[in-house]
Amino acid sequence: MSHDADRVTVAELLADLRVDYEIKRKVSRRTLRSYIAAWDAKLGPEKAAHVTRPMLNGIVREWQEEGRAPATINKFVAALRRAFRLGRLNKKARVLPDFPEKLAEHNARQGFAEDAVGG
Repeated sequence: MSHDADRVTVAELLADLRVDYEIKRKVSRRTLRSYIAAWDAKLGPEKAAHVTRPMLNGIVREWQEEGRAPATINKFVAALRRAFRLGRLNKKARVLPDFPEKLAEHNARQGFAEDAVGG
């Protein structure tokens, strides 16, 4: 790996994620933009090698305090994790941060089908 891996920013990893998602058509462009914008606002200029679990936990906590749904936060974290994995595959990032655990998701629609069928 080159010394450039020490200088790559989160924004650069997110740019590669955009390309990967667009090629694979994993999510809509609008959804992809929201994932990237969320992380770019928090970590864009940060060196990828400097991202730590406490930093990520702090961002997750901020999003919780802002009222974002656990499912949304989980999708954002999964997108960043994918960006780092791609970075490592592309030899742009040396390390993968230790990401926060997935948050419990309480689906507001749970039981909806049972109510409709069971009366």
